[in-house]
Amino acid sequence: MVVTDAAGLAEALSDLRPTVVFDGLGGEFTGAAVEVLQPYGRLVLYGASAGPEGLVPLRTLYRKSITIRSYAGLLASDEDLTAAIRQALPAAAAGRMTVPIDAAIPLAQVNDAFERIRRRTVRGKLVLDAQS
Repeated sequence: MVVTDAAGLAEALSDLRPTVVFDGLGGEFTGAAVEVLQPYGRLVLYGASAGPEGLVPLRTLYRKSITIRSYAGLLASDEDLTAAIRQALPAAAAGRMTVPIDAAIPLAQVNDAFERIRRRTVRGKLVLDAQS
């Protein structure tokens, strides 16, 4: 995982040669992701929390032959979602699927949690603890 703003993405990945980028942010990050991908790379879009629109460098996209895929869970049928859940739950119970937790923060400190998210210093998920 890389923590940076969109402008710093190329520098943050300068030692890597990514062939796949999972973009859950959208906005300016999508265009930056296209720039850092290797030729024939794949961009997987699954969110737009940094903005619903962005500029994509089309020349770079077609010259590198980048493939773009996206998450369409909202279009999935109830049967497909049920089948996926039936596969995912046993994997999670067996410990084969984990969610990285950065910190558990008392609910009274929710503003601190938002500030960490705004500064992009979170590595994983923040959990608000309503019992603290």
